[in-house]
Amino acid sequence: MAWRGTRVCTAGRRRVGDCQCVERGRSAVIVLRFLVQVAALLTLALVIVVNLALGLLPPVDNFAHIGGLISGFLLGFVFFIRPQFAWLTQQGRVSAVAAQPGWQPTAAAAPPVPVPVKRKHKTYQYVLWLAAAVLLVVGFTVATVLLFRGYNANEHCPWCHYLSCVPTTRWRCDASPTTCTGMQQENTLTVVCAGGKNQTYVVASSADATQDRINDLCNQLCT
Repeated sequence: MAWRGTRVCTAGRRRVGDCQCVERGRSAVIVLRFLVQVAALLTLALVIVVNLALGLLPPVDNFAHIGGLISGFLLGFVFFIRPQFAWLTQQGRVSAVAAQPGWQPTAAAAPPVPVPVKRKHKTYQYVLWLAAAVLLVVGFTVATVLLFRGYNANEHCPWCHYLSCVPTTRWRCDASPTTCTGMQQENTLTVVCAGGKNQTYVVASSADATQDRINDLCNQLCT
């Protein structure tokens, strides 16, 4: 009897160990899925930051990046609305019962227990879908009208241009052409910008002080 009890205890311990292994495996899968979602979110945030940072350079229009970000965010609520998990579970159970071999609904069968039917989407999902669709239509309509009318938003928002370009010592955000004058005296060439900034350069001969050379020096000094 003692030997038999030992076998029962050993089997019980083995079952408990198997359950623990299964539970740990499920926990590891949940943690792995969470890490994958976090990595995808961080990657998306990094792409957004890099695009917005590149948009601060003069050749790039950052308003296109900002408009694309807002439009993509709203389009996600319109085209990627997902059904709730309870509805998917309910549909999966119905499909599993119908897929059983030999299953046919009969009138003589016992009436099924009434089960509340889950809605495919929740109320807040419909609200967000409608709000996003309205904002997209209104936004594109207003933007198109203002574009063809030549509306300049910088006249009413003096700081908005900093969203697309931030002036530094290496570049300027003004798109107007650079103007300057060049004055040559013997082997020196003095370039004076429109704002008063000037620099004197040494040239080998008067043949080196061409207009193209002056324009190059002007762009280097005055931009």
